[in-house]
Amino acid sequence: MDLRCKELESTGNYMNNVLEVGSFSKAELWSLVLTACHVPHEIIQDENGWSLSVPDSFHDVAKRQIALYEEENHGWPPPEKEVEVPKLAHYFPWVIFSMGCLMVFHGITGPWDSNSSWFVRGAVSGKAIWVDMEWWRLLTGLTLHSGPVHLIGNVLIGGFLLLFLCGSLGFGMAWWLSMLAGILGNGLNVYFKGAAHLSVGYSTAVFGIVGILVGMEIKRGGVLKEIVVPLGAGFALLAMLGSEGERTDLGAHWWGLTVGIVLGIVVAHWPGLRAWGKRPQIGFSFFCMGFLSIIGSWIWAMAH
Repeated sequence: MDLRCKELESTGNYMNNVLEVGSFSKAELWSLVLTACHVPHEIIQDENGWSLSVPDSFHDVAKRQIALYEEENHGWPPPEKEVEVPKLAHYFPWVIFSMGCLMVFHGITGPWDSNSSWFVRGAVSGKAIWVDMEWWRLLTGLTLHSGPVHLIGNVLIGGFLLLFLCGSLGFGMAWWLSMLAGILGNGLNVYFKGAAHLSVGYSTAVFGIVGILVGMEIKRGGVLKEIVVPLGAGFALLAMLGSEGERTDLGAHWWGLTVGIVLGIVVAHWPGLRAWGKRPQIGFSFFCMGFLSIIGSWIWAMAH
């Protein structure tokens, strides 16, 4: 740090050397440094701007202490980084299409009906999965809903969260990972609840999305508020759906969240994955893979 000094006629008792500063805010800052080092000084103003005046005997000490301060604080505070804001509007059509498919499908299947072939063949049934090995139910069960409230809660909050996940991973990968979290969450829930378990709903995948967002923030050391936002949305969904109902399953929600957190941490280990997932061809491939898996699972379900 180059500190310029010049001789002045005595301004009073002892002040003969001046450290030129320029701005008043800088003069105040240097004044704090000299005060902490017990160096007598005055803040003065002349034709060159603001300066610090020190006695001859403290000139070298003052210059050295200010130079040390400037060296230790070089580049601080760091410049604010421009935060890349994902262009979420680009993903609106994909999210609306996905959530719209759930609504249309609910219009076809209707609410829960124990006599409906859709629910008989597609619900997440512990007995059918573990005893009869009907593993497709882990996926088909995500597309069934017990009623309009169950459906609307999943579509509104699920679509909102999926949109934000799309901003990080691209639509195809976000959609595919949400389905994977839902499948694994259902599988773990059935494993721990046993053959008597029976549930339906996309909410397991929704909580999987929440977990993925949280896991990605945890991996990159995100601040608390960035972690709380997706968690808060998940708890809002839980409040909307209420506690464990007749066909909605609190356990599946928590397992979806847990699996999602693990997936989010794993995904965040590869920084290039986000850019890769946002490539149109790659994103479309993941979307088709997820969408065709759902169709294939239902074809398989109806054939058995």
